[in-house]
Amino acid sequence: MKQENKELGRKIGQIVHQEMVHTISVPEKDCFQVITKHDNNSLIYDPDYLGIHRSDGIIFSRP
Repeated sequence: MKQENKELGRKIGQIVHQEMVHTISVPEKDCFQVITKHDNNSLIYDPDYLGIHRSDGIIFSRP
């Protein structure tokens, strides 16, 4: 990942964790994350599935 992408991944991870702490009572110190970036050949998705438009900047999150 480029440096700016590393920082973006960390920031997204912090936001997701913070919201999990507040909404589903995940303990504050229970923060273990794997953040990966995929190119167009390794992340395949329908950009308009169910009538919802998605761009190449799509983010998937799983608690």
